[in-house]
Amino acid sequence: MPLDRYAVQGLKALRRISGASRLKGRSYREYLEAFNEEYARMEPQLNAALEEPWVIALAYKLGCPASALTTIAMRRKLFDDYLMHTGDYRV
Repeated sequence: MPLDRYAVQGLKALRRISGASRLKGRSYREYLEAFNEEYARMEPQLNAALEEPWVIALAYKLGCPASALTTIAMRRKLFDDYLMHTGDYRV
């Protein structure tokens, strides 16, 4: 996962809400460990979101095979995007 300020801000906010320990520094290793902890906690929700009929239909419309929605890479990407959005990333 790339380390950017939006994802870091989102991860910090999520950890505050969940009561997890704060990130102490700016190392990628610390970020990745925290990312993995929060990802594991939220994985059931990510799976459920990717199983929504409208998500599957949209993926089909965009030419994305339904099998791609069940990969770990897709769930981790979805979580990374969630962190960026939570960290106030705006397109």
